[in-house]
Amino acid sequence: EAFVSTFQRSFATGSFDDTLSNRFTDQANNTFQVSANVTYSEPLGQNSQLQFSYNPRISKSKSDQQTFEQDPLDNKYSLFRPNLSNVLENTTTAQNGGLSYRWGDRDRMISFGVNYQNTNLESNQTYPLAVTVNKSFSNVLPNAMVRYKLSTRSNLRLFYRTSVNEPSVTQLQSVIDIANAPVYRIGNVNLNTQYTQFGSFQYTYTNPTKGLLLVGNLFYQTANDYISNATYTLVRDTVVGGVILSPGSRLTSPVNLDGYRNMRSMITFAVPVGFIKSNLNLDAGVSHSKIPGITNSRLNETKSTVFTMRTGIASNVSQYVDFNISYSANFNKVRNDVLPTANNDFFQHVAGLQFNLLSKNGWFFQNDLNNQFYNGL
Repeated sequence: EAFVSTFQRSFATGSFDDTLSNRFTDQANNTFQVSANVTYSEPLGQNSQLQFSYNPRISKSKSDQQTFEQDPLDNKYSLFRPNLSNVLENTTTAQNGGLSYRWGDRDRMISFGVNYQNTNLESNQTYPLAVTVNKSFSNVLPNAMVRYKLSTRSNLRLFYRTSVNEPSVTQLQSVIDIANAPVYRIGNVNLNTQYTQFGSFQYTYTNPTKGLLLVGNLFYQTANDYISNATYTLVRDTVVGGVILSPGSRLTSPVNLDGYRNMRSMITFAVPVGFIKSNLNLDAGVSHSKIPGITNSRLNETKSTVFTMRTGIASNVSQYVDFNISYSANFNKVRNDVLPTANNDFFQHVAGLQFNLLSKNGWFFQNDLNNQFYNGL
């Protein structure tokens, strides 16, 4: 439920006109999902096997939105607004079957396979207009994994998978959302499913004798038909879904776009510091993402790069004394193709100290110090 009050002032030559509207929106969303997973494995030898899998799934969702405007005569929300109301039912049926092969022993393992998924998306809008959308999508979803032991102290892992994501019922709903006026949203019944590929690499080195740990991670993700947003800034009075949007308002709608990328890397190093009976932990990483969107009918790519660093010293000098020192820093760089005014660089750091003392007489003293610094827009 939501109450929205909108004040609108329209200027003309030498005069202006004020309009105040109060609306109440009652929205009910219900979702139901049933799925099953059946697998069968057939050994092909001492170290290998073939596996068959079948995963059916059906999900149903219903959205019922009713909007009423306040009657100025009795101040009751009794004036029904059909252009701001909507009844939508969405049914998604997915059939996923696959075949995979695995070979390995305690030191090495390799697995690869492929799944085929057919997804049927049926959307029925019964109010205010009867609109039916029935789409079927077929996708080939490969997957692979490799684990290799380099030595008694180090190993490698590689992982690759694909997936599909269906649009939500609110993203398909073609009724305008006025909850955040003058920023409005409207769904898109022509959305397709999003096809995502994900890959990762991990290197691990451990030395229990010396207490050393080194872990390196690399993640990469890309998506076709990425469900993004198209945003338009209106320059004149515009009627959308029976609602008059004034100049300066913004209208946002979901769209499918290619070009989404996301890459992250992280290195973790841990080592004991003997002279203060402590453990030193160091983390450093960088991430880069490219998110496509549409701004005023122009393709806009938002590129974001983030550098991170964290360090900490945790000590337990004795049963009476321990401390924890931590520091983290982040530098963010954001660039937009279409909106250079939205470009931004900002830096943030957090430093902390926790110190605990316990006397033999049972007295306990704890002190926490924190410092935060932020520089940027």
